[in-house]
Amino acid sequence: MKLQDEQWAFVNDVASLILYIHTHGFTASFGEVYRTPEQHAIYQLAGKTKSYFSQHQKRLAVDLNFFVNGLPETDIKILGPIGRYWESLYIGNKAGMFWKFYDPAHFERRTNKEHGEEDTVV
Repeated sequence: MKLQDEQWAFVNDVASLILYIHTHGFTASFGEVYRTPEQHAIYQLAGKTKSYFSQHQKRLAVDLNFFVNGLPETDIKILGPIGRYWESLYIGNKAGMFWKFYDPAHFERRTNKEHGEEDTVV
């Protein structure tokens, strides 16, 4: 699958996630979507990431800030169903709230190639 096709599938999954969030009593705002390599390097130096690459750089990640009754929410006990829903949409969808480096705002899509299948980059 071409990167552009992966990005479009990702956008569609994000739309489904937003509807799920809305119907379950949450509100959200967008955080980071696209990240330049320069910005990623700044995050590395600041200790905000240990990774050498981010799906944000391929436009396959989004950060969502969650709110309940107008207040910010980051508790895994409350947000867990949102992460499970995201991961149920596609085998390559991963929610940062389930990672050792807890990132409850992060939702990403890993490409077919990252699952061992062929991938055509545009």
